[in-house]
Amino acid sequence: MTTARAPKLAPETPADQSPQLDRIEEKVNAIHDTLLAWSQSYYWTPEWQGRERRADEQAKSGASKTFGSVEDLIEELQG
Repeated sequence: MTTARAPKLAPETPADQSPQLDRIEEKVNAIHDTLLAWSQSYYWTPEWQGRERRADEQAKSGASKTFGSVEDLIEELQG
């Protein structure tokens, strides 16, 4: 899985501070990756994946419906 990286803390740093900032940046990236994985973990549950497969099957079979606008969707829902 490819994840976006947290922005660089300091694009241009003095050489004597670079190793320390590199360690901080590594920790920030680890926290970022952990939070991202946690926030999206629901997607990989068997229940969610089953729903994804069902939605894909419905779309392929033509059982889904598309609307030209949100207003059209609301009109359909209100019947």
